[in-house]
Amino acid sequence: MFFLPINTPKPLLHSLQTKPTFNLISFSYIYQLLFQTQHIFFALVFGKQAYILLKMLHNLLDAITGHHHNGGSTKQITGTVVLMKKNVLDFNDFNASVLDRVHELVGQRVSLQLISAVNADSENGLKGKLGKPAYLEDWISTITPLTAGDSAYKVTFDWDDEIGVPGAILIKNNHHSQFYLKTITLENVPGEGTAHFVCNSWVYPAEKYTKDRIFFVNKTYLLSDTPLPLQQYRQEELVHLRGDGKGELQEHDRVYDYAYYNDLGNPDKGSDYARQTLGGTSEYPYPRRGRTGRAPTESDPSSESRIPLLMSLDIYVPRDERFGHLKMSDFLAYALKSIAQFIRPEIEALFDPTPNEFDSFEDVLKLYEGGIEVPEGFLKDIGDNIPLEMIKEIFRTDGAQFLKFPTPQVIKENRLAWRTDEEFAREMLAGVNPVNISLLQAFPPVSTLDENVYGDQSSTITEEHIKNYLDGLTVEEALKRNKLFILDHHDALMPYVRRINSNTSSKIYASRTLLFLKSDGTLKPLVIELSLPHPDGDEHGRISSVFTPAEEGVESSIWQLAKAYVAVNDSGVHQLISHWLNTHAVCEPVVIATNRQLSVVHPIYKLLHPHFRDTMNINALARQILINAGGILETTVFPGRYAMEMSSIVYKKWVFPEQALPADLIKRGMAVKDENAPHGLRLVIEDYPYGADGLKIWFAIRNWVEDYCSFYYKSDNIVQKDTELQSWWKELVEEGHGDKKDEPWWPKMQTREELIEACTIIIWTSSALHAAVNFGQYPYAGYLPCRPTVSRRFMPEKGTPEYDELESNPDKAFLKTITAQFQTVLGIALIEILSRHSTDEVYLGQRDTPNWTADAEALQAFNRFGKKLAEIEEKITNMNNDENLKNRVGKVEVPYTLLYPTGESGIAGKGIPNTTSSSQSTTTIDPPSDANNIKGTMVLMKKNLLELNDLGSSFIDRVHELLGKAVSLRLVSAVNTDPANGNRGKVGKAAYLENWITKVTPLTAAECAFKVNFDWDEKIGVPGAFIIRNEHGSEFYLKSLTLENVPGKGRVHFDCNSWVYPADKYKKDRVFFTNKTYLSSETPVGLKKFREEELVTLRGDDDVKKGELQEWDRVYDYAYYNDLGSPDKGEKYARPILGGSAKFPYPRRGRTGRAANLKDPKSERPLPLVKGLFVYVPRDEKFGHLKMSDLIAYALKSISQILKPDELATLLGHQKSFDSLEDVLKLYEGGVELPEDLLKFVRSTTPAETVKELFRTDGERLLKFPVPQVIKEDKSSWRTDEEFAREMLAGLNPVSICRLQEFPPASKLDPHVYGDQTSKITKEHIADKLDGLSIEEAINKNKLFILDHHDSLMPYLERINSTSVKGYASRTLLFLKNDGTLKPVAIELSLPNPEGVGCTSEVYTPASQGVESHIWQLAKAYVAINDSGYHQLVSHWLRTHAVIEPVIIATNRQLSVLHPIYKLLHPHFRDTMNVNAVARQILINAGGVLENTVFPAKYSMEWSSVMYKNSWVFPEQALPKDLIKRGMAVEDSSASHGVRLLVEDYPYAADGLEIWSAIRTWVEEYCSFYFKTDEMVQNDSELQSWWKELREEGHGDKKDEPWWPEMQTVEELIESCTIIIWTASAYHAAINFGQYPYGGYPANRPSISRRFMPKIGTPEYEQLKKNPEKAFLETVTPQLQTLLGMASIEILSRHSADEIYLGQRESQEWTADTKVLEASENFRSKLQAVGERVTKMNKDDKLKNRTGPAKMPYTLLYPTSEPGLTGKGIPNSVSI
Repeated sequence: MFFLPINTPKPLLHSLQTKPTFNLISFSYIYQLLFQTQHIFFALVFGKQAYILLKMLHNLLDAITGHHHNGGSTKQITGTVVLMKKNVLDFNDFNASVLDRVHELVGQRVSLQLISAVNADSENGLKGKLGKPAYLEDWISTITPLTAGDSAYKVTFDWDDEIGVPGAILIKNNHHSQFYLKTITLENVPGEGTAHFVCNSWVYPAEKYTKDRIFFVNKTYLLSDTPLPLQQYRQEELVHLRGDGKGELQEHDRVYDYAYYNDLGNPDKGSDYARQTLGGTSEYPYPRRGRTGRAPTESDPSSESRIPLLMSLDIYVPRDERFGHLKMSDFLAYALKSIAQFIRPEIEALFDPTPNEFDSFEDVLKLYEGGIEVPEGFLKDIGDNIPLEMIKEIFRTDGAQFLKFPTPQVIKENRLAWRTDEEFAREMLAGVNPVNISLLQAFPPVSTLDENVYGDQSSTITEEHIKNYLDGLTVEEALKRNKLFILDHHDALMPYVRRINSNTSSKIYASRTLLFLKSDGTLKPLVIELSLPHPDGDEHGRISSVFTPAEEGVESSIWQLAKAYVAVNDSGVHQLISHWLNTHAVCEPVVIATNRQLSVVHPIYKLLHPHFRDTMNINALARQILINAGGILETTVFPGRYAMEMSSIVYKKWVFPEQALPADLIKRGMAVKDENAPHGLRLVIEDYPYGADGLKIWFAIRNWVEDYCSFYYKSDNIVQKDTELQSWWKELVEEGHGDKKDEPWWPKMQTREELIEACTIIIWTSSALHAAVNFGQYPYAGYLPCRPTVSRRFMPEKGTPEYDELESNPDKAFLKTITAQFQTVLGIALIEILSRHSTDEVYLGQRDTPNWTADAEALQAFNRFGKKLAEIEEKITNMNNDENLKNRVGKVEVPYTLLYPTGESGIAGKGIPNTTSSSQSTTTIDPPSDANNIKGTMVLMKKNLLELNDLGSSFIDRVHELLGKAVSLRLVSAVNTDPANGNRGKVGKAAYLENWITKVTPLTAAECAFKVNFDWDEKIGVPGAFIIRNEHGSEFYLKSLTLENVPGKGRVHFDCNSWVYPADKYKKDRVFFTNKTYLSSETPVGLKKFREEELVTLRGDDDVKKGELQEWDRVYDYAYYNDLGSPDKGEKYARPILGGSAKFPYPRRGRTGRAANLKDPKSERPLPLVKGLFVYVPRDEKFGHLKMSDLIAYALKSISQILKPDELATLLGHQKSFDSLEDVLKLYEGGVELPEDLLKFVRSTTPAETVKELFRTDGERLLKFPVPQVIKEDKSSWRTDEEFAREMLAGLNPVSICRLQEFPPASKLDPHVYGDQTSKITKEHIADKLDGLSIEEAINKNKLFILDHHDSLMPYLERINSTSVKGYASRTLLFLKNDGTLKPVAIELSLPNPEGVGCTSEVYTPASQGVESHIWQLAKAYVAINDSGYHQLVSHWLRTHAVIEPVIIATNRQLSVLHPIYKLLHPHFRDTMNVNAVARQILINAGGVLENTVFPAKYSMEWSSVMYKNSWVFPEQALPKDLIKRGMAVEDSSASHGVRLLVEDYPYAADGLEIWSAIRTWVEEYCSFYFKTDEMVQNDSELQSWWKELREEGHGDKKDEPWWPEMQTVEELIESCTIIIWTASAYHAAINFGQYPYGGYPANRPSISRRFMPKIGTPEYEQLKKNPEKAFLETVTPQLQTLLGMASIEILSRHSADEIYLGQRESQEWTADTKVLEASENFRSKLQAVGERVTKMNKDDKLKNRTGPAKMPYTLLYPTSEPGLTGKGIPNSVSI
C-alpha cells in the first residue's frame, strides 16, 4: 500500500482511483527505496509522465544492482575497492544507512584522489601531486547484511604523467555513516602494473575529520627512504594519530594516547568500589592503557568515571582496534554473561537443597551432562527484563535444563585422573600455567621478603618430610642432579594473605610445593607447605603446616585439600599475572607507541601490527566487566578486591628481556646453556612440553624476525639513524612503561640485534605465550575441582565439625572448601569464552591479506616462517604420540597442543593466534564424550529474516528454539535393514541441531554452521542417508552435513542443497543421501526404498496433481505452454497453446496447476505482474539470494507493461524516434535530456535527493547506459560490411550462417501453398564480387555462404506486417576472401505477393556512395532485424531455455540424486526452471517485453513453435553435427575433433569445438567409470525410465521422430549427455552473453523495422537522400522499444555475483569417487588451456575475424568470467 501526498493533483488522483494498484516485490531493501520514493513513483506510473518511467526503470536497476558507467578514457586507471559498509542495524543507526542509499545519487559520495610518489607539487609544500577526484561506483549495489560482509566496488581514475606512480590515496566519505575500507587495488598503473593498498580502517564521514583520510601503497620504507612527495603525508598522519591529549575521545577519533589504570574503581558507588590507581607511582607501578578522556568521578578527581555496564561495548578505543564483526558477534556473549551479576540472588536461589553448594562431584558433572533444573517460574521472572534469545545464551537453557557446559578435556577420557598426584604435577609442565615452576636451588627454600617487615619467612620443610620420596637419593644429591623443583606461591602472596582472609570471603594460604623428577621424566609432588601470617603481626613471621602425600584415610583427603589450596593459588597467579599482566597489560603500551611513532609504511609497523589485533579492545572491555571493582575476576578469583593491586606489585619485578623464553627458562632454572643442544639451550626436564614446544616456536619467530629486519636494516647504523624507530622505542620505554623507564635492563636500541630480540619478545608475548596461558583454561579448569579459584575455609583441624565432615564425606568437605557453586558457574562461563578461538582468528604465520607488503624477499621469508611452523606442528603431533614422553598426554589423556600453531574455531585447545585477542566464539557446545558418538557439522542458510515479509515466523523460530529440539536428524543405515519397517535401512535415534539462534540471520541470508551429535551403535553401521525434520515456523536452506569419525568409515559427507520446510508441509520427513554414487541396481539394500520413495514424492501424488502447487511442494511435472496468453483481459491478449498439437508442437514446461482462464478453460491464468517472481517452480530450482536481487530489477522494468498504449503514444510524440545517431550515443555518454515541465512537476512533489536516486540525474539528464563493446573502440565500424559479415561468425548469433550449396538459393516451402519462392539473385548481381571466380568455382571452392531468413519468415510476413512492424524475408549472400574474412555480396528482401502466391523480391548490392550506400545500410538493417528476432526466439529461447526444461523435469522425476547421471547433469540445470517461469510471466507472455521489442510481436512464440517443428532435431544439437549440417565443416579424421572448418577463422566454431571436445572427453571418462558395458546402460531401470519420459513426455510432440537415440549403448549415453551439457552451458553462453556487447547499440542490431525500403519519388526516399541518419532511425526500432530492449538485454548479458562456471561445482565433495574427481580436475585443466588458447588467438593478427573492425575480441566462449557485463564466461547452466 502506498500513500499519496495531500496535494496530489485531482486529475492524477482520479487516474489513480481508476487504475488497479500494485505492490512491488516485498524485499526489504526494495521497500526502503520505495518508502523514500512513493510519491514520485505513483505520479510517474499512472500520470502522463510515463516517459520518465521508462527511463526510471533502468535507473532503478542501477539503484539496486549498482551498475554505474563511465564513458571511458585512454588514460585511465581502474581500481577495485573492497569495503564493508556499516551494518544497517548496527548500533541502531538505521537512519544513517537509509540516508546513504538516498544520497548516493550521482555516484559521487565517496571520492578518491591519487597522490603521486614521484612528482611533488611546489604550490602545496612539495607534497605529492594530487590527481582528479574519482568516485566510488555502485555503492548501493550490494545490500548490507545484518552481519556486515565485504563488498567490492569499482573506481576509475583519470591518470596523466604528472601523477606518475601513485604512492598514496586520499579518500573522502560524504555518506552519513562509516564504512570499513579493506583494500584498494589499482590495475594497469603505467610503469607499475598492479598497485595494492592494504587499508583495514574505518572511514567515517568527512565532517568527523579535520583532514581527509590517507592510505599508502603496500610498499615499505624507512623514513629516510620515503619518496619526497610522500614524506609530509607520512609525518602528518602520525601527528594526527597522537592527538592533542585533550577532551573525551569519540568513536570516530583515531587517537592513540596513554593513561593510568584509574578507571577500575567506581568510588561514587561507595568505598567498597574504590580501587587504587595503578601506574604513575612507585608504590603501584603499571603499564599504561589507552586513554579515553572520560570525566573524573565526583568522589575522587584522580579516578576516571566509568560508563554504564550495558554500554561496555562502546568504551573508546580507536575504531580500527575494535573487533571485526565476526568477533564482535562472538564477544557479545561475554558481555551478556556479566548480566548474571545483577541477578545473583535469583541464581543462588536455584541451588537447592543446599544453596551455594555442590553436594557431590556428581552435582558438578551435571553442568556438562544434564544441566541444573530450573525452578518453576524462574525464567519467567528474569524473562521480563531479558530477551529470550539472551536467556538462552547466558543460561544455556532449553527451557527445562539450565547451565549445560561442554565437557572439559581434563575429564573427557577419565573423570578421576585429575585427582592423581601425577596429573597435579604434570600440569605444572603442560597445563594452563606451565610458566611458574622452577628448579629448586636451595634447601630448605628461602624467602626474599624483607625480614624487617615480614619476619622469618623461610620454609619449614625439613629433610625428614621428603627424604623417603627421593628414589634413594639424598636431598643434596637430588639438588645437584637437578631433580628437585618448586612451585612457589609464598612470597608473592604472603603480603596479601592477611588482608584477603580478613576482608574477603576467601581463606587462603601462601604455599610452596616441592616436586621430584622421576626416572621416567615425570614429576611427583613431595610436600606442600601452607603458611599464614603470624596472628600477632606480620613482623612475627609465618605459621606453616607441611603436608605430604597420602593415599588412604583422612590423610588422603587432607592431601587432596592441600593440593586444592595450591591449585587455588596457581589459578589466581595464572589469571592475574601469567595471563593478564604478562600478556594483555604489557602489550598494550606497545600497541599505542607503535601507532603513534611508526608509520604504516615502516617495516617494523608491518612486522608487529598483526600482533596487535583486538588487544586494546579486549583490554578495554576487561576494564569494564572483568578486572574492575566487583567485576568477574574479583568475584571468581581468590584475591577478590586486591586482585589488580597484587598484579601491580608483581609488575615491579617484571623485566622486559626476561620475557624472552630462553631467558625465562634459564632464570627459572628450567634450562641451561649448552652449545651442543638445539638453539644452544638444554631443558633440565627433557619432557617439558611447554618448554620443548615453546623453544621451537620461539626460534621460528626469531629466525623470521631476523630475516625480516636484516632485509631493511643492513647495519647497526641504520637502526641508530631511523628516527621513527628511535622515537618509538623511547616512547615505549619512557611513556608506555614509564614507571620502569629508569631500569638498566632496557635494550638501548642501538644495534640490529637489539631490534631483533625486542621484536621477537613482543611477537612471542602476544602470540605464543598468550596462547599457552589462555586457550587451555577451559580444557583444564572448566572442571573447577581440578583448578579451583577460591578457597572458602581453612584446612580442618582435628576435633572440629569440619574435620569430622572430612572423615565422613570427604567429597562434600572438599566442595565446601573450594569455589562455591555461583562462582563456579560464573567462572567457567568466563573461561569458556576466554578459551575459544573466534571464527575469524588469524594464526601465527598467517596474514589477513597476501598483499601486506610488496617486498618479495619479505614475503619469501614469511613463507619460510609458515613452512617452519607447519614442520613444528608435525613434530608436536609425533611427540604427542610418543609413549615415552609421558608428560605430553598424562593420565587424563589430554595431548599437549596449546602451542600447536593453527587451530579451529571454538574450544580447540590448540592454535596460536597472532595476538592477545583471547575470547570469543560462542557458537558451539561440545557434547559429553562418548565412544558411540558421531559428531556432525551442518551448514545451512536460514530463511531471510525480512524476506517475503515473513518476520513473524522467523521471530517465532527464535522463541521455539528455546526448546532446543526444533530441528531433528536421524541417521539411516546403508548396511543394516529393519524388517519391521519394510526392510528399509535402520533408523537411529533423533539428534538435534544445536545453537539455532547463535548467529543472527543477515538481511541477505548467509551460511551458518551448526553442530549435531548422533548416538551411534553397530545396528546403524555406516550411514547412507539421514532423515531431517524441521519444527520451526519457516524454512531453511540445507547445504551440507558432514560426519566425522564414523566407525569403519571415517568422514561421511552429504551434499544437500535443498530448502527444508516445516514438517507440517510434508507428508514424509525429508531424506538426504550421502555423496556416494550408485546405479539403481547397486544401491545398498537399506537405501533402496528410500531412493524409490523420494522419486515418487518428486513426481507428485494424485492429490498434488489435482491442485495448484505451493512453494513447499517439491513436485516436478509437465504442462503445455498454455499460460502465455491472458484471454480474460481481451482477445488481443489471447495466444495459442504451444505443445500437445501437431500444429503448434513445443517442449514441455514445469506444471504450476494454477486455475484456468474463464474465457478459455484450456489456458492457465497468469499471475498478477507484481507476483511474477513468485510463479511456482520447485523451491530448489529458485534463484539463490544473490541472483534474486539481480532479477528484481528485471521485474521492475516490466512494470511498463501496465501502461496503456494510447498513453504511451500521447507521451512519446516526436520522441518516438531518435533524431540522430548522436542522440543514441547520449544514452552512454551524457544521458537523455528531461523536458523541463516534467522535471518541474517531479520537483514539486518529490525531495530533490530522491529525484537523483531514481533518475541518476543532476536535474538535467537521466538514463545513462554502459557503453557497448561494439562501439567502445570505434563508434562507426559497425557500419562496415566487414563487421556486418564478421558478426555472422563471431557475433551474437553465429549459429545460422550456412555454406551455399546451390545457386540461386532454393526454397523448401511448399509451392502449392506459397508458390515459387526461389531466390531472385542472379549471376549479374554478384559475378563481379567473387575475386575473379565464377559462381560455380566459388561454390566448389566453398567460398559462398548464406544467411537465410527467407523460408522461416515468409509464412508469417503478411500477419506480422499487419501490425506496426514492416519487415521482409531475407537472404544474404557472402563471399570468403583470401584473408579469411567474409564480405556481403547481395541481400534479397522479399514480401508475399499481394496478388497471390509467390513473392516479390528486390536485390541489393554493396554501395559506398550516394543514396545507394544509404539503401545498402538499410538493407543490412533489415537483415539484422531478422537475425535479431531469429536469435532471440529460436537460437536463444527455443534451443536453450525451452528444450532444456523438460530434461530438468525428467531428471528430477526419474533419476535419484544418487544416480551418476543425475550428478553429472544437475549442475547444468541451476536456475533454468526459475528463469523460464519468470520469462513466461514478463518476457515471452502476451504483451511482454519480447513482444514489445522483437519484430514478430504477438506471433513471436507461435513462430518459435513452428521452428521447433521444422528444424529442431536432438542429435543435430551436437556442435560437430550442426556445423556439418550447415556446411560449415566437413568430416576429416585427420583434423582436430574429427571435423575441418571450411572457414578456418570461424571464432564461434573454433572455440566451440575446443569446448565441445573438453566436455565430451569429461563425459566419456565419467560415464565409462560407471557404465562399463552397453548392457549396464540397457539394464539401468532409472536411466531407461528417464530417457523414455524425456522423449515421450518432455518432448512428447516429437516422441515418434526416428532420430531419437535409443539409449542402448554407452556411446549413446555419452553423446546425449554431452549435447545436454553443451546446450545448457557453452551454446547458451555463446548466444546470450554477447547480447549487450553487440546489441546494446541498437543501430548495430535493431530488432524492429517500422517502414519498408523507401521507393524513388516518395517523401521517405527524399528524406533518405537529405538526412540518411534520420531516415535510418525512423525505419528501425523506435525509442521506447530501444530503451526497453536495451534494459532487458543489459540484464540478460550480465553474470550474477554467484555464477558457477563450466568445470566448477558448488561443492568440492559432490561425489565420493576419487577417479571421478580426478577426471573433473582434468576437465578444469582442459578448460583453462582453452581459455589460454582463446586469448592467444585473439592476439593473432592473421585471424581477422577474432577482433574485426570493431576491435572487439571474441571471448564469448572463454570459460570463466567476473560478475557483471564482461562478454565472456560459460556458466554451467541456462541461468539467465
